[in-house]
Amino acid sequence: FTDLHGSTLGIGHKLFLKGKNDFCQCNGDINKTQWDWTQDENLLSARIKHVSCGYYYVLGINRVFNQYPEDDKLYGSGSNSECQLGSKMDKV
Repeated sequence: FTDLHGSTLGIGHKLFLKGKNDFCQCNGDINKTQWDWTQDENLLSARIKHVSCGYYYVLGINRVFNQYPEDDKLYGSGSNSECQLGSKMDKV
């Protein structure tokens, strides 16, 4: 959790988010605060193992449950003003 948004993992390693969404850090409609826990619509089939919230972003690791860690994927959403999400775009 941060001051303004949070994340939790549900049954089946599904990612749920809620809170202030001014930088799409909770996905969905920008500037629309999500008061209820909402499943991340972009990761419906992913099984998230770890999640972390920054002030303007959320990161999650999709753990592929096999013996090859290189199959794991890192997902991010929110502000990317300092390229903290690994891209040169403002928002991811």
